[in-house]
Amino acid sequence: DMCVYNNVVSDGIDGFLASNDEEWIEKIEKLILDESLRKTIRGNALNKVLSDYMIDDRINEWDIVLTK
Repeated sequence: DMCVYNNVVSDGIDGFLASNDEEWIEKIEKLILDESLRKTIRGNALNKVLSDYMIDDRINEWDIVLTK
């Protein structure tokens, strides 16, 4: 559980956060055992990346910031 990931990952929605090794093991086991959960997490993560982190979609925002 690191601050940088807390700002990007929504636990249980588009990824997982864990505070210790035991939590990581639990969450990885859930992913291994639950195909539906894997597909849901994957889809949510992909949608987040495509909507929030694609450079082509953000270039105008960067241009505005850098030219001020």
